[in-house]
Amino acid sequence: MDSRTAAHFLSQIGALLEVKGEHKFKARAYAGAARALIALDTDDLGPLVRSGELAKTPGIGPATLGVVRELVETGESSYLAKLREGMPEGLADLMRVPGLNAAKIQVIHQSLGVETLEDLERVAENGQLADLPRFGKKTAERILKGISILRRNTHLERFPQAALEAHVLVANVVKHPDVIQADVAGSVRRHNEVIADIDIVAECSANPVDVAASFARAPGVSKATLGAEPGSVDIRFVDGTHLDMHCVARGDFGVALWRATGSSSHVEAVVEHAKSKGITFEGNTALRQSKRLRIPDEEILFAELGLSWIPPEMREGMGEVEAAAEG
Repeated sequence: MDSRTAAHFLSQIGALLEVKGEHKFKARAYAGAARALIALDTDDLGPLVRSGELAKTPGIGPATLGVVRELVETGESSYLAKLREGMPEGLADLMRVPGLNAAKIQVIHQSLGVETLEDLERVAENGQLADLPRFGKKTAERILKGISILRRNTHLERFPQAALEAHVLVANVVKHPDVIQADVAGSVRRHNEVIADIDIVAECSANPVDVAASFARAPGVSKATLGAEPGSVDIRFVDGTHLDMHCVARGDFGVALWRATGSSSHVEAVVEHAKSKGITFEGNTALRQSKRLRIPDEEILFAELGLSWIPPEMREGMGEVEAAAEG
């Protein structure tokens, strides 16, 4: 049992405990234990459980340790199964609606039979929700707005959480025997406020396509799709984390990191500028007069292009390339 999958089980237990109205500290204990497991970042929790090391990990208590031990031994959690008994499958999803807490969910479920987001939206629109004691029209309007926000941003994460996820993922990527170096790219590296997915670039000593395929088969992966570009793979984990892996050959790391970091308009501006220097790009490879350039890092790339260094946070295609060309 890998740490990410086990953490997903613990997170589900915490959410169900909260919906059921258990003591808040109990639900928080499971949420905290899930975070502790994510930070461990291991493909196999078995050795840590058997050696007793996991029991010494901050955030892991006797109850959560018992759940993890059962997950390691059987791959399932009888406690989670028990919590799910008689619990509508969609009820825990209501916890994600901004402005809706466990107490209100219980009232709505017991009074109106609401079990899903669609049910909640219906009773909020037809006036039934507003008629409940201590709810009212304004509360119904806030909940409708919360549902809209949830649906619009369900695939987005705030920067701090995404940055933490990225740190854990890249630490795991560099452990791969065929990875020379790896770094976080994309909107996380640009410090955007909200993040749709996490981009990681890895320089490989073996065939990048084979290395990418090995990440697609990693524990905790629920779905993986090989990208159109060789060495790229789109990975979805069981807990919803979305990773875009970019595996490249030796000498292409600088170009790949730059391409995966900048916005599309930034990349287009640099590509256009590069033509004036006689440089073109084929995927993550830079060419001058059809001859491959070895670009091991971004500093060399910017030097070859005659550009001043552009900080990742500024790579949004808003005139920074023109400014860098002027020094």
